[in-house]
Amino acid sequence: MNTKSKVFELLKSNLTVSLASITKNGYPRPIPMKVISVDEENNIWFATSLKSDKVTEFKENPRAGIACSNQEMSVSLQGKIHISEDKEQKKRLWNEGMKMYFPEGHESKDYCLLKFVPEMLRAVTVDEIHRYEIKTIALLKK
Repeated sequence: MNTKSKVFELLKSNLTVSLASITKNGYPRPIPMKVISVDEENNIWFATSLKSDKVTEFKENPRAGIACSNQEMSVSLQGKIHISEDKEQKKRLWNEGMKMYFPEGHESKDYCLLKFVPEMLRAVTVDEIHRYEIKTIALLKK
């Protein structure tokens, strides 16, 4: 399995990652977020509140970063966030674990989706004899 495949398999594993937005003062603001889905185009989906600071920040500046790791590798991705209020997509990606945040369910007016479209990934892998390899892969999408 190649590095890109390993990265997206890791992201599909019900992982909590650090998702960073850019504040109005120009600083990154990382927050823990649960990945709810990785689609066939390797876009990474999150659920959040329309009232959250991150939504305000992503409306102002869609640039974002994701960082995560396991015992085999550490990963960082750069890309852009698209905010989605599409009713069908919200219903499709809904899971009952979100009910504690959105008691009205997938029809909650406050519930929205963040679609992270990756443009660049960097993976640092470590093998059994502690050699590491850094791979940077451009994933530019239009």
